[in-house]
Amino acid sequence: MTIPPSPPPASHRVTEAFAGFAQSTAAKEGIAPPTFSYQAAASASLPDGAIATLWVGTAEGVRSRCYHVDVIGPDGQSAAGFGACAAPGNHISLGRAGSLVIGSVGTHTAASVRVVTEHGEAVVPVTEGYFMVPPHLTSNHRVLHAVHMIGPAGEHLGAVSDLIAPGSGQPITA
Repeated sequence: MTIPPSPPPASHRVTEAFAGFAQSTAAKEGIAPPTFSYQAAASASLPDGAIATLWVGTAEGVRSRCYHVDVIGPDGQSAAGFGACAAPGNHISLGRAGSLVIGSVGTHTAASVRVVTEHGEAVVPVTEGYFMVPPHLTSNHRVLHAVHMIGPAGEHLGAVSDLIAPGSGQPITA
């Protein structure tokens, strides 16, 4: 998994996804549609050769944070995507779409997380509360994840263990 050296331009699909998030947030919260600021946070090559890019966004005055995963097929032309918005809580959460696992640290101020599975471990950045687990660590849908939150100065903030994706757990804090 890599962080794109320079963020790829937002595709029409990404722009549409965050416009949809603005509409659903407005309806849910009874407010005018907010303007989401969003950025590419991580990308990964999937086992089939497709490239998945995690986009994350926030809006001023809105508690929910949103993410969208844009997937470009191995042919460079086919595309798909998925995402969600949620108000952050105090749990570490993992969601799954095939071999791709997207995580959230909720309200915790982690700068990165160390993810450990039976397939290895990786330290990945957290952007606006979200992170992408490298697909090679999550190929088995029943694999257990340990997620260790790391603060901006490298300090241990807390961890969960034995977490299956999808799932969530309250971290044991330092």
